[in-house]
Formats: sequence, structure tokens, C-alpha cells
Amino acid sequence: MKNIFKLSKKKASTINNEKISNYLHFMEMPLRCVGCWDWYREPENEYQIFFNNIYLGFVLFILLNLPISLIVHLYTVWTDAMSHLENMADGLPLFASVFIVAYFSTHKNDLYELVRYMNENFRWHSARGLTNMTMLKSYQTAKSFAYWYTGC
Repeated sequence: MKNIFKLSKKKASTINNEKISNYLHFMEMPLRCVGCWDWYREPENEYQIFFNNIYLGFVLFILLNLPISLIVHLYTVWTDAMSHLENMADGLPLFASVFIVAYFSTHKNDLYELVRYMNENFRWHSARGLTNMTMLKSYQTAKSFAYWYTGC
């Protein structure tokens, strides 16, 4: 009964006492949402393949809808380039996002290989000494930032 009320010391988390099998799992959901990562990475039947392709088509349709609408708008009200420079500049991030999603959707295996390589080789040392943080500390910082950012 005495041990119940006794304060226990909390162990400091180190590399040796806390093992994390996948450091980069928090990257998968945002990449899935934008269509760069398949919802079913290794589809078992044609329904899963169909869902992956339909979702990618849906994402690309949504991403292409805004730049095409901007082009049509600029075409209908066009007077000269300098007066519509701000509108054209607003479309550049949209075109960049279409290019990025299209590139990574066609090169998914390279993206999978990159994430696998990062997960295996940067496990105990962050980017081979580029920062002064271990991967465990980087993981905990990214996780706490994700919770804080999502809460806001």
C-alpha cells in the first residue's frame, strides 16, 4: 500500500529505452491527402486499385480547376500583361502544386524508396550530423509541433 503513494521518478527518454519503428509515419497522411501516396500501397484487388486511381483523378481535377478558372478569367478580361500581373502571380502556386502532385503520383516508387531510406539511415542520427538533434528528439519535437499546430 505504501508504494501506491510513492512518487516514481520518470525515466528520461533516450535512444536506448524507447524504440520507434517508423519515424516518418506522420508524413504519410498529408501525402495521402494530396494524392502523392497511395491509400492502398500494395492493392490486393481491383477495387483498391480503382479507389487509388479515382482519388488521384479527383485530387488532380480539383487542383486543375482553379488554374483553368484563372486562365479563363484572365482571357475574358485581358487588357495587358502589367495590369493582370498580380492575378497571374496568384496562379503560380496552383500550377506548382499541380506539377508536384503529378510528378509524385507518377514516381511513387521513388518517393517510397526515399522514405524507406530516410527511415533506415537516419534512425539514430539526424541527417548524418547536419543538426545537433538525434532522430528521437527530432521525432518528439515534430510530434509536439504537429499536436500544437493541429490544435490551433
